[in-house]
Amino acid sequence: MRIGRTLPPAAAPIYLKDIFCAIKSLLHSRRELERFKSEIKNCFHVPDCFLFSSGKAALALALLALKQLTPGKDEVIVPAYVCYSVPSAVVRAGLKVVPCDLKPNSLEMNQDILPSLLSQATLCVIVPHLFGLPAAVSEIRKLCREKRILVLEDAAQTIGIKYNGKMLGTQGDIGFFSLGRGKSFSTVEGGILITNETPIARLFQQKLSEIDSYTFVEKVVLLIKAILIWIFSRPSLYWLPKALPFLKLGDTIYDPDFPLKKMSSIQAGLARNWMEKVQGFNAKRVQNALLYKERIQARASVSFFPTDNEMPVCLRLPLFAGKLEEKAKIVYESQKKGLGVMFTYPDSIDGIPQLGNILAPGAYPEAKRLSQHILTLPVHPFMTKQDIDKVVNLFEVCGTKNVPWKTD
Repeated sequence: MRIGRTLPPAAAPIYLKDIFCAIKSLLHSRRELERFKSEIKNCFHVPDCFLFSSGKAALALALLALKQLTPGKDEVIVPAYVCYSVPSAVVRAGLKVVPCDLKPNSLEMNQDILPSLLSQATLCVIVPHLFGLPAAVSEIRKLCREKRILVLEDAAQTIGIKYNGKMLGTQGDIGFFSLGRGKSFSTVEGGILITNETPIARLFQQKLSEIDSYTFVEKVVLLIKAILIWIFSRPSLYWLPKALPFLKLGDTIYDPDFPLKKMSSIQAGLARNWMEKVQGFNAKRVQNALLYKERIQARASVSFFPTDNEMPVCLRLPLFAGKLEEKAKIVYESQKKGLGVMFTYPDSIDGIPQLGNILAPGAYPEAKRLSQHILTLPVHPFMTKQDIDKVVNLFEVCGTKNVPWKTD
């Protein structure tokens, strides 16, 4: 067990003043929620927004609404390599997962394959900005619009981020965001839906009215979790929760049995000044990503995913490790030294055991290959220049063939 400075793979700091705002929100619940809703509407220029207990709850409720809007359609197309919360939300809504393989050397769906998957049974297509790398939502939306199929823009990892002059989350028919631990900013847990489509918005409001609110005890638990994140997400103390296996930090879990609730005032209170926090956090993330890119990209065995000239805001900076042995070395040494370099979703979604009787295994070769080779680097606001140096040195050492390495 490692004791000492340990970097989380991703982090969004919660501050003491955020805790005080959350406590005060208990006295003005409705006002806090309305204030947060107003800020979201102003930021994304939408007529309304809808606040939920988590990002996957927001997605599941959106899918349930669309299912009601277009009965008879029950297929949801998703990338074959994606956060496991996405297929879990599809199953939670009682719908069928239809994976689309990825473009070669990319985190995006293959648009040459996608048209063959669109059918009369297709309810919608979910397009994520994975890790913060912007996806071609507008292009996919044009393709889907011809067939009257809606596009859900998964901006769970990109709230408050503008790219090429547009806010991510506003390019699809529906956008949704997550406010979980380690996202752009955190309210412990939380989710947001936005849309400019009035009939869909009415259904969202209806679905929101049908679900429960947090109980007082659940709000207190949220507050305690916020305090624990404030204390233990710091690298000086993160080693302690990481050493507790029952917390399952870093594990990728597929769980379609999650609660659907309205957002609480505690979360709205934690979100006070969220725009200022996002701006500061993201500036630091971009700064750290640029440092990595300058110092690591010359290595022949690792490569960064292609982007245009504008450095995207990533919660974790993904790169492709060409040599699996080298990837294993880097992850092992990172764990020993507490450097936060991690593999990510362990398999393409056809490899999720619970979906084994639904999806054809091995049918998505590019997604499978990517899942084996991808690494992510920490870029969060807790990172220091010394941390960056240590991560870069990790790649230099583990990539040197004459350096012995063993796992025992």
